[in-house]
Amino acid sequence: MLTWRVTKMYDKGGLSIGKIAMTKAYDTKITREVAQLGREVMGGNGILHDLYAMKALADIEALYTYEGTYDINALVAGREITGVAAFK
Repeated sequence: MLTWRVTKMYDKGGLSIGKIAMTKAYDTKITREVAQLGREVMGGNGILHDLYAMKALADIEALYTYEGTYDINALVAGREITGVAAFK
C-alpha cells in the first residue's frame, strides 16, 4: 500500500527524496522478512534450489545490503522527518 501511495504521489509531483527513501527501506525490510519466513516454513526443503525459496532469500539479501541500502535509506528518511542529518 505504501508503494502504491508513493507512485500516486510521484504521478502528481508531490514526492520527496525522504518519502522515496522511507518506502525503499520499508519494502526491502518487509520483503526480506517474508523471504526468510517462506524459507523457514519449508523447513529443510527451503534450502533446495528446486523450490526457489533460498534463491528468493539470496536475491532480496543482495537488495537489502547492497551498499548499505536499508541503512542509508533509513537515515535519509529520518533526516526528512527530524530535520537533523545523521551524516554529511
